[in-house]
Parts: sequence; structure tokens; C-alpha cells
Amino acid sequence: MTRTRRFVPVCVLAAWTVAARSAAAPAGPERFSIPASPGMPSPGISATAPAGSGLPSAVPVSATTTARAPLAFSTSLSGAAVSGTAIQGAALSGTLVLPSAPSSTVQGSAIPGQQQPVAPRPSFTRTAAAAPAKPAPPPVPYEELHQKASLIVCPSAYAAHYKGPTGENAEVFLMWYIGTLYDERGLSIAPISTLFIGADLKWAFLSERGGRPAAAIGYLGGLEVPFTGGVVKVSTVTAQKQTKQSIVHDVYMVLSHGLGPLSLSAGALYGIKKAFPLILPMLRNPNFTTKPNPAPDTIWTAFGGADLAVLGRHFKVEVLTLPEVEVDRPWIVNTHLGGILGFDFAYLRDRIGWELLGYYQLPLYRWPDQKRLEKERDRMTAARRRP
Repeated sequence: MTRTRRFVPVCVLAAWTVAARSAAAPAGPERFSIPASPGMPSPGISATAPAGSGLPSAVPVSATTTARAPLAFSTSLSGAAVSGTAIQGAALSGTLVLPSAPSSTVQGSAIPGQQQPVAPRPSFTRTAAAAPAKPAPPPVPYEELHQKASLIVCPSAYAAHYKGPTGENAEVFLMWYIGTLYDERGLSIAPISTLFIGADLKWAFLSERGGRPAAAIGYLGGLEVPFTGGVVKVSTVTAQKQTKQSIVHDVYMVLSHGLGPLSLSAGALYGIKKAFPLILPMLRNPNFTTKPNPAPDTIWTAFGGADLAVLGRHFKVEVLTLPEVEVDRPWIVNTHLGGILGFDFAYLRDRIGWELLGYYQLPLYRWPDQKRLEKERDRMTAARRRP
């Protein structure tokens, strides 16, 4: 009973307090301002509420601002508070909190205030990135291609083209047999100085594929100039017929096949009027023999050889013989040691005996030349870049 008597007066007092606060509301529209935060532009935001309608304990407040940066604000209206943020050109929203009030609507609008100077925005200049440099075209392996296009004197079935091993090919070269080093009698150093200025014109018409070899046809010919020192004297004593310089002409067909760094070639020369074997007796110094050594009159010459590419060098060997000669068939073997010594060796066997020779080989002209190969490379590079 005592507790009930104490609770009733408390409830009555609370109800009277609430009624007194409601009666204290202003008779007209009520206005409040929302100032800007320190250091920010002042938008001068205001809002009004209908008089006597009352406000709920929390209602949304919306407006528009011209602030140029995020803005925090707060104010009070009969104990109410509004807080929120604003960004230039965006809607301003907040919450109005009252201790106790009936439902009502609060609307607001932004009142432009004084704008403070704003620091200029940094400017950025877009610079186009430099286009990546085109990769340099691969170098043309001029020497490598032409080394593969021939054995030593005789041709292979490959053409020296960047686009592939078929097509036309030409080479003019000088073979200079400088002298004899050894023969069947032992050390026998004797000068020879026999020259062969040759030309090789070829058309490689078939490339190798699988087990099929490459094939080419062409012309091999040139001028053969024999050694003349002492020939008149010895030929007079031995009644030998003097060997004269000759221009020889041969057509040929050759087959080649590659096995990794090793390529093998075989073919035949057919002499037209005067054939390549006329050079064989010129490879002996007549001052060192009294045996007759006439030039063969055969028109067929068989040849074959191998080319081994190792560490950027080509090591070659070629063999020539006359298949129509049955007795004392001559053989000549030319070697190329990759240019290590500056000169190379040849082996000759004929009716007189055998001997080891030294010789130089000098290329005078080659086709395709450097410019032609570079054009082929550029065309192939441009074709690969096309979509």
C-alpha cells in the first residue's frame, strides 16, 4: 500500500511535465539553422517545421548544398539535434532528434553562403607512352648459306636463299693448286701453280622432305691453266705432249640430303666437248716425272661429298673419279678444314702414283648477294607480322 501511494504521485508529475513542454511549443512555423563545420565553406542550411504539429523523436531532414567538400553539421531545436554530411552537387540528408513529439514532416532547402577560396585542383597531362621499338631483324647468314650451297669444286643440291634451299644460285670461284707436299717417294715439295677459274650456275628445284633428297641441275665450267715452268724442256726430252690451257663445260645433276649438321651429296658431270677431267694431268709438275700422263678423254665424272657444320665452321670432303676408266682409274679428293690453316689439302691418285697437294680456294662472286638476301628476309618478316 505504501509503495502504491508513492508511485501514483510520480506518474502524475511525469504526465504534467510532458504536457507543459508540449504547450511551450511556438505558435508559428519554427526555423532552425545548420552551420558548417569549422574550416569548411558555409552553405547556410535551414529547415522549418509546422507549428503545433509536433515532431517525432527522429525524422529525416533533406536538403541540397553547394559545399565543395564533405561537411559535418549540427544544431538544436527544443532539444533536437541534426547531423550529417554533404558533398557538392549531392543531396544533403540528416536526422532530427526530438525528446518527444507527435508525427510531423520536416523539409529543408540549402541557402548559399559565402564561398571561401578553394585551392586549385592539380592538373594532369596525359603523355602517350612511347611505342616499343621494333626488334631488330635477324642477321642474314650470308656465309653460312653459301657454304652449304656447294661442296668444294662440285655443287650440292641446295641454293643459298634465305626463304629456303630452292631456287637459282650462282658462284664464281678460283682454285689455285700451289704445289706438291708428299708423293710416293716421300717428301717432295714442288710448285704447281695450276689455276681453275670456275663458274657454277644452278637451279635447285626440289627440297628435301622426310627421306626424299633435294635435287638440282646446273652448269659447271671454267678456265684451266696448267703450270708451265720447265715444261718445254722436259716435254722435249720425254716426247710428251704439252698440256695447254683449256675451257671446259659440264652439265650436272646432284642430290643432297641432310642428317642434322651433316649433309651428303652425290652427282654426275657430263662433259660438253671438253670435260672437267682435263685438269687431272695439270696437277703434277712435269719436271718430276718422265712417265706419260695424257689427259683422259672421258665425258662422265662422278662425284660425291660430305659437309659437316660444327661451331660455325664447315668441314668438307669431296671425291671425284672417272667411272669410264677401267685401268689406273684416277681419283682426286679435296678437303676443306673450315679455314683453320688458311689453305687446304687435296689427294691425287693417277697412273703415275699418288701425291698430296696444297691449294687455295677463293670465292669471287656469289648469287644471291647480301642485298638480295636482306630483301628476302624483310619480306618474310613483314609477312609474319600480318594478321
